[in-house]
Amino acid sequence: QESSLQLVRNAGQAAVQSNALREAAGFNKAASARTVERNASKVEAMLQKKVEQTSDLKQQLEAALANLQREMSLLTRVRTNLDQTLNDREAPLAILKKRLGVRTYRPTREGLDDAVEKALWQEHDDLVASCDRLQTAADQAAAHLQAMQGVQRQVQLDLHDKTNGLRLDQSCLGTQFVPESAPPMPKLVKAVGSPRFAAASDAITAVPRSPTHPQDWRLDTHALLAKAEDHSSHARTLQHQFSELIRDVLACNQTHNDRTRRAFGNKLQKTEQLRQ
Repeated sequence: QESSLQLVRNAGQAAVQSNALREAAGFNKAASARTVERNASKVEAMLQKKVEQTSDLKQQLEAALANLQREMSLLTRVRTNLDQTLNDREAPLAILKKRLGVRTYRPTREGLDDAVEKALWQEHDDLVASCDRLQTAADQAAAHLQAMQGVQRQVQLDLHDKTNGLRLDQSCLGTQFVPESAPPMPKLVKAVGSPRFAAASDAITAVPRSPTHPQDWRLDTHALLAKAEDHSSHARTLQHQFSELIRDVLACNQTHNDRTRRAFGNKLQKTEQLRQ
C-alpha cells in the first residue's frame, strides 16, 4: 500500500514538473518569438536605411558621370578649335617667311629697316608666339581630358557596384518568409582549414568581404564625387580660358596683318613717287 502511495506521489510530482516545463517552454517560445521579431524589425530597418543611402549615392554618381561627360565633350570641342586655329596659322606664317626672304634681295640702297620690315617681323613674332600659346593650351586640354577619363572610369566602376549592391539589397528587403514545407535554402559551408566559405553542391559561395570600413563606404564615394566635381570645374575654367585665347589670337593676328598691309601700301606709294 505504501508503495502504491509513493507511486501516486511520484506521479503527481512528475505531473507538476511536466506542467512547469510546459509553461517554461511556452514562455521561452514566446520570448524567443518576440526576440526574433525585434531582431527582424531591426535588421529590416537597417537594410531599409542601407537601401536609401545606396540609392542616394547612386543618384549622385549618375549626376556626376553625366556632368563629367558633358564637360569632356565641351572641352574636346574647344581642343578641336585650338587645333584648327593652330593649323590656320601655318599659311600666314609661311607667307610672312616668304616675304621676309624676298626682301633680302633688295638693293643695298633700299635694304633699310623700314616700316614694312618692322611690320613683317612684328607680325611674324606675333604668329610664332600665338602658335606657342595655342600648342600649350592644346596640350593642357589633352592632359586634362586624359585625367577626366580616369576619373570617369572610377565613377563608372563605383556606380556599377552601387547599382548591383542596391539591386541585391532591394531583393533582400523584399524577401518573404519561406514556409517549412518549402525546399530548404542552401547553406553556407565553411571549408576545413580555409578562412573562406567553400562552394558545395548544396551551398552558396560567400563573397569575400571588402576591407573598407562601413563608415568609410560613404566617405570614399563622397571623395570620388568631390574629385569628379573638381575635374569638371577645372574643365569649365579651361574652356573659358582657351576660348578667350582663340579670340585674342585671331584679333591680334588680324591687327598685325592690317598693320603690315598699311605699311606695304605706304611703302609702295612712296617708292612709286620717288621713282617718278
